[in-house]
Formats: sequence, structure tokens, C-alpha cells
Amino acid sequence: MLFNQAVRTILTSSEFSDLDLFVEIGPHSAMSGPFKQIKATVGPDGKVDYLPTLLRGKDSAVQLLSFVGEMFHRSYPVVAERVASIYTESPSRSSTMRCATCRSRKPW
Repeated sequence: MLFNQAVRTILTSSEFSDLDLFVEIGPHSAMSGPFKQIKATVGPDGKVDYLPTLLRGKDSAVQLLSFVGEMFHRSYPVVAERVASIYTESPSRSSTMRCATCRSRKPW
């Protein structure tokens, strides 16, 4: 994987100067450490932040809602009705997420 080279290019290239956030979509923030190390070597011009969607050992529903809240706080467009429609409270009051299914028949 050419993660190091890709991140360095994005952080230093004027072509990506309007980029301000990396989002890692996955079951854990596996790339957080490498991203921070690369960003530190690039210098203070690396204004891009890193945000994971999920964290190991954390309630996934709570973490995703936290992620969406952070995106809203950063002025990214968030459709609150869509977010709220996938979040439910179970009878035991623990948070749960309903999974959206992909209806596409495209071979990803």
C-alpha cells in the first residue's frame, strides 16, 4: 500500500489545498498513527485533520453519532433526518444501529 506517499502528496500538493479532513471508514482507527506521523514530518502546513468513523472497544452507534456530530461541527452538510432514522434505542436502553443494505447490483 502506498499510504505514506499518497498522504504526503495530498498534504503537500497545491492541487489538494482545499482538503481539510481525512475520514477513515473502517472498524478501527488503524491509520491514525501512521497519518499523524506523516503529518508531523510534513510540518505545520499540514492543516488536514484525521477523523475515524469507528473505534475498537467503543459502542459503534455512539461513535458514529459522535462522528456525524463532529462533521456537523466542522460545517459539513449533514442530513439529520437520515442520521436519526438509523439510530434506535433497544428495550434495554443500549444504543443500536439498523444497518442499511446496498441495493445496487453493481460488482464492487
